[in-house]
Amino acid sequence: MLACWAASDTALVALVGTETVEVGYWLRADATGQGYAAEATAALVEVVFAHLGVRRVAICHDPANGASGAVPRRLGFTRYGVVTNAVLPERQAADGRVRAATEVWTLERSNLSRRKSLGIPPTAHSLGTQEPDRVGYECSQPARQVVANGS
Repeated sequence: MLACWAASDTALVALVGTETVEVGYWLRADATGQGYAAEATAALVEVVFAHLGVRRVAICHDPANGASGAVPRRLGFTRYGVVTNAVLPERQAADGRVRAATEVWTLERSNLSRRKSLGIPPTAHSLGTQEPDRVGYECSQPARQVVANGS
């Protein structure tokens, strides 16, 4: 599953700023380690910047999940750091429990050209991937939601 939503969480907005869309991804255990999350996230980031006009994309994940941290690292996101539940409250781990801490990454629209010159892939096309079979986005006020599904 891959989704993004306007960062309406006031704690996240306080950390990384307004005009932010948060991206999240979840995979079955047998689908991890094959690049699916990075490929789909790259395509979704491309859609977000092209169609929603936001300033930045954020990825928040459980710091204990190294595979989740590999996705933003591979795509050239900047690591904000690990923040406690007191800073970003009520963030849930994969098992549904509230996590003690959250790792936060951001990608600024303004950094895309610099990342390209460094050879860091900002989009699905530069990763050598195909367009997803279905990319849809719908905007509603006050939140915006984007869903990408390659199946």
